[in-house]
Amino acid sequence: MSTKPDVSSRIDENIQRVLHALITKVDKQPFSERSNKVSEPIGRIKGLTSPEWPGQDQELWDQLKELEQVQLIQLDMKARVDRLADPWRSCRSVVLLPEQEYALREALNRPDPRVDRGTFEALKRSYDVWEVPDLLQPSLCPNGLEWNEWLDGLAQVPKVIEEARQLGRKLSCYQISARVFQGRSKFLTDKENWLEMLFGLPGVVLVRPLILNVSLVVEPRSLLFIENKDTYRDLSSAHQRVLFDLERTVLIYSEGFMAGAERIRQEEGVALHLDSAGVSDIPSTEWLRRALSSSDEVPRYFFGDVDWSGAQILQRLTSIFPGLCAWRPGYQAMLEFLNQDAKDSDATGGIPPSRGHSLLMAKKQGQRPVVTTGDSWFDQQLLPLIAEGCCLDQEVL
Repeated sequence: MSTKPDVSSRIDENIQRVLHALITKVDKQPFSERSNKVSEPIGRIKGLTSPEWPGQDQELWDQLKELEQVQLIQLDMKARVDRLADPWRSCRSVVLLPEQEYALREALNRPDPRVDRGTFEALKRSYDVWEVPDLLQPSLCPNGLEWNEWLDGLAQVPKVIEEARQLGRKLSCYQISARVFQGRSKFLTDKENWLEMLFGLPGVVLVRPLILNVSLVVEPRSLLFIENKDTYRDLSSAHQRVLFDLERTVLIYSEGFMAGAERIRQEEGVALHLDSAGVSDIPSTEWLRRALSSSDEVPRYFFGDVDWSGAQILQRLTSIFPGLCAWRPGYQAMLEFLNQDAKDSDATGGIPPSRGHSLLMAKKQGQRPVVTTGDSWFDQQLLPLIAEGCCLDQEVL
């Protein structure tokens, strides 16, 4: 029996029309593009922005929030939310993500005309290895694989894991994928939790450790996470450490802050790569491991690009390390760089130059907007700039 909400009987017909429009957009996509999200402007919901009777707008908004809560849709909110205005006025669009498609189809009774769902379900039932078969959806099948090839490969996973266990080994998603999909290692990337839930085998998949490049110091007192490698290398120099008062600060750089930030708190989830230019004494290394894994009140900071991606990393890190802050000396220097453009234009009387770059100029328009990062100073000083299309990479310093 389906546990999805009965949209047809509980949701206003104005919202239903928009939900059906989302599914229609998906149906019009080429099959190869079915992984793309689709959206409809919030203004398409009749009665929301211009209510026809008192309270209609609030009722419609409550229904939209309920749909988002049960993960049938996503509401795309503006970066700058006017907390004094009606909440829906800060919403740009109603979004349907690829992973939400089948649940919404079920709720609307809109079967996918491109997929013989019955065939897929029959194939799925022919295997007796799934602990949670509902996790298997046609949309998750990798490009280049037929459904039967995908399911055949997945069905071998428990056997592969057990054989490795008997040899005293624990395999990563890449190793498992290579063994069950004829040497192709990337079909199960970042699927550790999904695999363990699918087969009811918690803790059996090896999580790749997040490699942290570390510039260690003697008697450290604080941590500074840095988004980009060149900035990390630059700030690691003796001159910059003195200039920015970083002589007692451990600098950390990793290419995987977004994908693997939650692993930083797990000792087995990180591998430290100590910079040859820094120190490598045991007391400082032990202090670093404690600072990463414990909840001690160690001052922790982040410095990244002024764009949505940098804001997302800050948001992730503040959720993992409560109290972590944006590193103001770096961001203040970037703000001064942007403000200098305006001063130069005032002095020459010419047309003001572009303050930084737009998301489109740097091909960053796919970055997801952030409403709040968890750092009030960053939210007030920098999120409005990003929302206005003014971005800056930290390498400018």
